[in-house]
Amino acid sequence: MEDRTELLRLNFKNIKKYFLFQRDWEVRSHSKGSVTFGIKTDTSIDSYPGDAVIEVTYTINDKNQLVVEHFARCTEPGVLALTNHAYWNLDGSVSIQRSLHLKTNFQNSIHAHRLHIAASTYLPVDETNLATGEIASVENTKFDFREPKELGAVKDDDGMIDLDNDWILDKKGPEQLHQLSLWSNQSGIRMDIQTSYPAIHLYAAKRLNIKGKENAVYGANKALAIEPQLYSSAVNYVGFRIFQIDPMIFQCNYSHALVKIEKYNIISARQVPKCRNHPGKALFV
Repeated sequence: MEDRTELLRLNFKNIKKYFLFQRDWEVRSHSKGSVTFGIKTDTSIDSYPGDAVIEVTYTINDKNQLVVEHFARCTEPGVLALTNHAYWNLDGSVSIQRSLHLKTNFQNSIHAHRLHIAASTYLPVDETNLATGEIASVENTKFDFREPKELGAVKDDDGMIDLDNDWILDKKGPEQLHQLSLWSNQSGIRMDIQTSYPAIHLYAAKRLNIKGKENAVYGANKALAIEPQLYSSAVNYVGFRIFQIDPMIFQCNYSHALVKIEKYNIISARQVPKCRNHPGKALFV
């Protein structure tokens, strides 16, 4: 714990300098349906071994999928864990609600969103929201979403959806279409996710408080962050899966597709892109 605390203290000295999401990325390439952003980080910036060049590609294809792919190459061996931290509210902004002829009110939270996760185990956390190292069964807990249920069903005594954990995915092989589904009966929009990562972290935005599109206030439980990733705190626990990147070995690790179903109309075709090796790059999800 002392080592982890020291690392957190070091990295919060200058959040804009250390955290990739706070830095400006370059546009490396773009096409009609795709854009690739890139960034470089080195020892002088983050104190980790060697230099790393990281790229992320967002593609919207003709199958109604958003595909997110992460690539990285490094000069020294080390560990690397990349993910996407987008927040999702399938009822949308005020303008979207108007276009769908919904009640134009962004006060709607995600309480009525329905969630399904193909996961029999999850990672409990301590009072600081750090993983304890235990892998626990979801059986008879609020973390059991193997059968779909509303997020509001797991609210606490204060009426808050307090989710900030990893779910360990029950992978069935390439025939499994998705590991997570989220949908709203109000908008009729549904989203399915398939990933090659071993876990998905969910954060129900309990402490979110920012202004967003059209000056709407994005507050607690107004959206759900869905993060395909490696196990949280993996470097601290024997048995947790980590990804060690080697400058001489290029491995396929990440392929993340989101499948959207539009209002009351199922958009078929759920082909998730296969992982592929790139010379000099490692493909992540």
